[in-house]
Amino acid sequence: MSRFSLPNLFKTIRFKLVLVTFGILILLWLYFVYNSLYAIRVVRSQVADSSSKLVSIYMQSIDHNLNSVEMYISSILTSNSDIVDMQYQQDPARRDEAKIKLFRRISSDIVQYNYINSIFVYSVENDDFFSVYSMNSVDYTTQQAVNAYISDLLQDQQHRGTLAKTGYFSAQINEKYYVFRILNYDQMCIGTWVSADLLNEPLVKAYAGTSTVSLFLTADGMPMNNQSFITEKQITLQDNYADYYLAGHPVKYLVITQPSAYENFSLAILIPDKSILENLGYFNQLALIISLIFITLIPLYVIFLRKSLFSPLRAILNVMNRIKEGQLDERISYPAKSLEFKTINNSFNSMMDQIHLLKINVYEEQISKQKEEAENLRLQISPHFFMNSLHIIYSLAQVKDYDLVKEMSLCLFRYFSYISRKKMSLVRLSEEISHIRNYIRIMELRFVNGFAYSIEAPDDLLDILVPPLSVQTFIENTMKYALTMDEIIELSVKVEPCLLDDGQAGVKIAIYNSGQWIREDILSKLQSGQRIIDEQGEHIGIWNVFRRLQIAYEGKAQLRINNIEPKGVLAEMLIPWQDDRLPVPSDKEMS
Repeated sequence: MSRFSLPNLFKTIRFKLVLVTFGILILLWLYFVYNSLYAIRVVRSQVADSSSKLVSIYMQSIDHNLNSVEMYISSILTSNSDIVDMQYQQDPARRDEAKIKLFRRISSDIVQYNYINSIFVYSVENDDFFSVYSMNSVDYTTQQAVNAYISDLLQDQQHRGTLAKTGYFSAQINEKYYVFRILNYDQMCIGTWVSADLLNEPLVKAYAGTSTVSLFLTADGMPMNNQSFITEKQITLQDNYADYYLAGHPVKYLVITQPSAYENFSLAILIPDKSILENLGYFNQLALIISLIFITLIPLYVIFLRKSLFSPLRAILNVMNRIKEGQLDERISYPAKSLEFKTINNSFNSMMDQIHLLKINVYEEQISKQKEEAENLRLQISPHFFMNSLHIIYSLAQVKDYDLVKEMSLCLFRYFSYISRKKMSLVRLSEEISHIRNYIRIMELRFVNGFAYSIEAPDDLLDILVPPLSVQTFIENTMKYALTMDEIIELSVKVEPCLLDDGQAGVKIAIYNSGQWIREDILSKLQSGQRIIDEQGEHIGIWNVFRRLQIAYEGKAQLRINNIEPKGVLAEMLIPWQDDRLPVPSDKEMS
C-alpha cells in the first residue's frame, strides 16, 4: 500500500475513526477527572465549613472571656475605693494598706479567670506597680520582661489614652506574643494580659493526635505562635480572612481563619490537605483502576480495528492501486471475516471481470479507430502535394522541355504510387529514403541550383519502420519556406541510433536546412504539437506528422523542432526501436 501524504492522511477512514475513538476516550477521561476534582472540592469545602464553625465557636468563647475580664478590670477602676486611695491618698501607710486590700481582692477574684495570665495595677504618679498572676502563670523571667514592657508603655500620657481606646492588642516580647488590654483613669491604670500560647492551649488539646495545627495571627497576619512550623512548611498566611485557602509547599494545608471581635488578632487552623482527602482513598483507587483499564483497552481496541477494518481496507486499496498501475488481472483475495467486506470483495471482483472484458472491447475498437485516423491523416497529404506537382508539370510544359516532363512524370508516378498504397501505417526506412530521393529530384527539376542536399543512413538502420511521408513533410516545408533566390540552401537528412528519455533504444532522424529561423510564436506552437493557422489558412503538415507519430508509437515517439545558431532549422524525430538488433550508441555517438 502506498504511503499517504500528511494532508491525505487526515482524510482517511483510519485517521477519522481513531480520532473519534480517542476523542471519546479523552472526553470520558476528562469527565472522570472533572468529577474527581469536583469530589475533592466538595469534600474540602465540607471540611472547611465544619472546621470554620468550630473555629468561630471557639473565637466567640475567647472574645466572651476577654470581654468578661475587661468588664471586671473596668469595675475595679471605676468603683473600687482602694484603687482611688492608691492614687490620691497622701498618707503612705494608708496607700500601702489600700494596695494590699486591692491585691487581695484581685488575687481572690482571678481564680475565676483562669484563661488569662495576669492582672496588673499601676499608679503613674506614685510609680507604684503590682501584678496578680493566675494559676496559668508564666516563669519569673517572662513576668519581669512583661512588667518592664508595661511600665515603659505607660510612661507616656498620650500613649496611655490611645491604649484605652485600642481595645485588646498584641505585642511581641522576647520572641513570644502576648495579648494586652489596658484601661486608665487619670494617673491610674489597670490591665490584663495573656500569652498567645495560653489562648491556643484548648485547641491544641482538641486537635491532639491529629495533624491539624492552630495558631493566632496579628492584625498584619503574622503568626503569634508556631512560627517555626509556618517557616518550615513554607506557608504564606493571608490577612484578608478568606473563608479558606490552600497554602504551603510541598505539603498543602487548608487554612481557615476567624477574626476576633476586637479586630486586632485572629485565630487560624491549618489542616493537611492530605488528611482531608484520605477518605477519598477508595475513590482514587477506583480512578486508578479505571485509568489502567482504559490504557489496557486502547491497544486491544487498535488490534481489533486493525483486523476487522484496517486490514480489509488495506487489501482493497492495494488491489485498487495495482489495477490503477495497469494490472487489470488483480483481484481481492483477502479472507474477509465481516459480511460487509465479503459483499464488497465479491462485488468488486465481479465488477473488475466485467471491466476487463469491456476494456478489451474498447481497446480493439480504439485500435480500429486509430488505424482509420492514421489512414485519413496520410491521405490528407495527397491533395496538398498534388497542387504543387501540377504547377511543376505546367512550368516544364511551358518551356517545352519534354525530356524533363517525362522524367518529372515518372517521378510523380512513383511519388503518387508510394503515397497511394493502402494499409501503409509504417514502412521501412529504406523505402522512405528512396521516396525522399524521388521527391528531392522533383524539387531539383523545379529549383535548379536552388539547394544542395545530403542523406546519411547506415545500412543496419534501413530496416527500421517509420510512418510514411514523415521525413518528406519537413523537406517539403524546406522547399516551400526556406528556398530563396539569394543563396543556396543546404539540406541534410541524417539517421543514427540514440537513447530515448526513458533509456529505451531508439533511432533519431535529423532533418536540417540552413534557411531562415522559424518565428518564435510559430515555433512554440510546433513544439507543443498545435496546428498553425494564419492569414494563408491552416498548415497541417508538421501537425500531421506529430499526430501520426503519436498513434504509431503509442505516445513514445518524440518530435523536436529548434532554430540553430547562426541560422537554420533542425527537426529531429526520435522513435523507439522495435528490434533487438539495434546497436546501442556509444558515448561518442551520443555526443
